[in-house]
Amino acid sequence: MKKLGVAAAVGVALVSVFGCATQPARESSAPRGWLAERGLDLSDVVSVRLALGPGLLAHARVTRFVAIGAGELGSVAASRPGFTLDLYQLGWIKREGGLWTERRVELGLSTMYLFEAEGESLAGDRRTFGPPARRTFDVGVDLHLALIGAAADVRIDELFDFVAGVFGADPLDDDDPAALPAYVDDPSSPPPRP
Repeated sequence: MKKLGVAAAVGVALVSVFGCATQPARESSAPRGWLAERGLDLSDVVSVRLALGPGLLAHARVTRFVAIGAGELGSVAASRPGFTLDLYQLGWIKREGGLWTERRVELGLSTMYLFEAEGESLAGDRRTFGPPARRTFDVGVDLHLALIGAAADVRIDELFDFVAGVFGADPLDDDDPAALPAYVDDPSSPPPRP
């Protein structure tokens, strides 16, 4: 119960400072327009996270093939019995803000990289949050010193999806079909005239 109270207090404080909000679920949202879809695609390009809690970690990567890092984040038992200090992260990843706890250990160079992590989503989408899902072509950095840390990633595949979306394509299949012009779904129909 104490953990939930601390998580709620941290979450309220961080969300009020940074103003993160979640997008409504896709099934219940009204159709979005082309410009809104481009804005969402652009928001997919960069993910950011702020961390509060125990840890020491440094990690940098330029794709999965060029990476270096070492460190540990997460729960630390204090001198008082039954009291632990957890790591809380607040972030924006893939169209949604969230708050989660995380425990992570990593060590490696390039493709010889050991990474073990677990997390619990407190607010946001459990499939997205928890340990960061590093993709093959992500470029990013994580730095955590003692009780505070930050991380940022640029997702190259999402950048490609954004640029392709400007021209009506959706290679990652993450746009609302109702937002696409009719001629994108049906190549036999001509594009509308200006």
